[in-house]
Amino acid sequence: MPVTRWEDRISRWDDAGRAGEPLGHHPRVARGPVAVGLWAAPAVAPSDRGDPRARDLIVSCWDACFEGGVYRFSGLNEALDVEHSGVRVPSLFGNVDPTPGIAPPALVGVARGRPEILWFRDGATGGPVPLDVTVAWIRGRETLHVVRACDLDGDGVWDLLIGTDDWTDYWPDGREWNDPAYRPYETDGTWRGGLLRGHVYAALNCGTGDRPRFERAVPLMHNGRPLEVYGAAAPTWGDFVARGCADLICGDFLDRLWFFRHRGGLEFDSGVAVAGPDGRPLALSQNVHVPIAVARAQASGSGRPRPPALLVGAEDGFVQRLQPRPGSSVVPAYDDPEPVCQPHPPLHPGIEPVPAVCDWSGDRRHDLIVGTGGGWLLWYPDLGGADSVRRYGEARVLRTTTGPIRVQAGATGSIQGPSEAKWGYLSPTAADWNRDGRPEILASDVMGRHLVFSRTTDPAVLEPPRPLRYAGAPLRTVWRVGPAVTTWGDPEGRWRYVCVDATGTLVDFAQAGPDALDAKRWLRYASGAPIEFTEDRGGGLGRVKLAVCDWTGSGRGDLLVGTHARASLPPGSTGAPRHTHGQATILMLENVGARGEPTFAQPRQLRYSGEPLRFGMHSCAPAPVDWLGRGAPDLVVGVESGTLVLLKREQLTW
Repeated sequence: MPVTRWEDRISRWDDAGRAGEPLGHHPRVARGPVAVGLWAAPAVAPSDRGDPRARDLIVSCWDACFEGGVYRFSGLNEALDVEHSGVRVPSLFGNVDPTPGIAPPALVGVARGRPEILWFRDGATGGPVPLDVTVAWIRGRETLHVVRACDLDGDGVWDLLIGTDDWTDYWPDGREWNDPAYRPYETDGTWRGGLLRGHVYAALNCGTGDRPRFERAVPLMHNGRPLEVYGAAAPTWGDFVARGCADLICGDFLDRLWFFRHRGGLEFDSGVAVAGPDGRPLALSQNVHVPIAVARAQASGSGRPRPPALLVGAEDGFVQRLQPRPGSSVVPAYDDPEPVCQPHPPLHPGIEPVPAVCDWSGDRRHDLIVGTGGGWLLWYPDLGGADSVRRYGEARVLRTTTGPIRVQAGATGSIQGPSEAKWGYLSPTAADWNRDGRPEILASDVMGRHLVFSRTTDPAVLEPPRPLRYAGAPLRTVWRVGPAVTTWGDPEGRWRYVCVDATGTLVDFAQAGPDALDAKRWLRYASGAPIEFTEDRGGGLGRVKLAVCDWTGSGRGDLLVGTHARASLPPGSTGAPRHTHGQATILMLENVGARGEPTFAQPRQLRYSGEPLRFGMHSCAPAPVDWLGRGAPDLVVGVESGTLVLLKREQLTW
């Protein structure tokens, strides 16, 4: 794909995703974590402000919609915080790393879905230029993940370390998650597929720093085999055990950092897990980790080099710092990670946020309850103020009496296999389920469970979750569905719980008790046809986020659906043809039935300022709210890259 077409594609996606006003923190939140979009990949570069001793933080993110691209945070200090908020760098994309010893500075980068390595010269003003690097693939479907520019052979000229991601062996029987015949686990819970694989390659530069020319890329080796980690190999190079020469640390798809001691040439010892402060393997809290070594100032009077610190980006868009612990000469050890902070942080819950807007605090304001792809349940209190969107306090992790609420799939909980062990896809809605005048939280998750979180006297502490039960057993359906609670305008006001059942069909249940459901029914179009959202099977089922509100003013309750990019509707539908949206979007299904007995017109895609809504690839999550008290619902939408945006009603059509 020519570079110009790729840039056009990014520009088109980016513009399409910029609907609405991003919600933000109240001005009293003066500092907070650095955050970008999906798959944060940090790098450290010379300052762009003229001080030769100063450093900046560069953070790339993978997605090319709404917040994709590359950000520069000026003023990386010795504490590894930044002094200035991030600014997006025009024309840059992919995971980038500065090429050392070149003036003016340049960046080398890779982007998923592209086969070549790109060199952004002169601070990207000259546009990206493909480098002459051929990767010697050892398997069929590796993709480029991370590239690092460093001097591997000690000749004073930068070379390339290339990390790859390989799913060739992962899927059972070679059938991916959306195949009708996909079967992930044996009856005893054993994963039927293979491993994710991540390899690291070296491409030595036989040219010069400003005129690079690379030898054929070859894999790094240990014990006669290619060096390997569990997917998404993310290498960094440094003297991690202060022995006077450089070794390798590599991130993987899950939660480990791996240390490979360099023997010489392209040979390394077998990998061992980087240790935490207790000496045991350090387990990071998220997944898809990308580390970068950061040199520290030499200790006064010391004859030994100081091990570098690490900055580590993750799939959730955050960047953390790990400070080295003294004394280890065999395996590097680090303190527990802490967030890298910036002034005026964005409101970023993590990727794939699912918001519910409600008066959680009891002060008649628009608090946010947000579930995340990482399985956290967060509360953002509305602090008020004159700014209509920058009004929220810092995130508070909701907890029970036993600890913070976090759902994780573990080795067998995700239909997409053990690679998703640290995902939770917690999808909440808020409703006064027990009729005590305060909203409770009802949520579904990665395992297709449906849970009720009741309140205590402390708004930050909930009762342990109870499963919703149907027909005498906990309700289990397809995964990643945001449920809705409504009466459909029923004069008796009985709650109905709306979700998608195990076949991928839209249903609702009547509330039969604090945690009980009955009277299941299939919701239908006015034609009598059932309502489904995709032709995919397996992991393709589910994924939609549901909301009910009086969108058309009929009093019966209309249905809003946040879809994913592959969402489709059954054959014969006329409102939204199959596979034509291209990205996650929001559909409105008008309720044309009687009060309490919903039936629906064909879906219509919402438009913002006349343009169809497009929100990335994996999902978007609408939450209706009368934001300005005008008597009509606006929308807060969770975007997969981690942003929450306000879409005002007067700018929405359908």
